[in-house]
Amino acid sequence: TLSLHDALPISTDQQLTNICSVFINKLWQAGCVNTGLYASYDWLVNVLDISQLGGCAIWCAQLNSQCDYEGANLWQYTFTENIEGKEFDADLVLNWPI
Repeated sequence: TLSLHDALPISTDQQLTNICSVFINKLWQAGCVNTGLYASYDWLVNVLDISQLGGCAIWCAQLNSQCDYEGANLWQYTFTENIEGKEFDADLVLNWPI
């Protein structure tokens, strides 16, 4: 797992995209064919240049009633779920074919 939040104070958008690209390519080179990127909707549209990431799968975290990122393969729509009146921490995700 690579967290780019630690790199934020000193990184430009292009540097963050480059870090993602290197990490994704290293995983592909190691044989991890189902490599993807997890990012918030904001990062997908305002920070990273997804076109430079080689077509990897995209997991979009957007707490909303719909996923607004057209290129998403997975959509995380909540961090919690209420089951039978009890609140649970849960990353609920809808997926499309990758």
